[in-house]
Amino acid sequence: MKRLEHLLHTHPGKTIVVVKLTPFLALPGLMTVGATRFSIKRFISVCSLIIFPKVIIFMVLGYYFGHVYDSISHYVQNAEYFIILAIALILVAHYSYKRLTTLISQRIETI
Repeated sequence: MKRLEHLLHTHPGKTIVVVKLTPFLALPGLMTVGATRFSIKRFISVCSLIIFPKVIIFMVLGYYFGHVYDSISHYVQNAEYFIILAIALILVAHYSYKRLTTLISQRIETI
């Protein structure tokens, strides 16, 4: 936290950008920014410069992926049944494997 405070005083814009874009550092980092009494106007301007491009990128990605899903949705109409069947088969195979290895190891121990 001391290092983060030092970086806020020396490179405030860069530090806030890194703090906002690092997933696990965002919450404690932004709390530190508030605890250091950073200028609210500067904070809002830097955060706006970070947030608006992210929002636009995710909106465009969502629009295009939604469009792609809409065009291929008739191909994956019954995919949930396939996924459930695949999970059930994997569970049966896992249980059978465990059971079979237990039986084989018991037979080997008796020999």
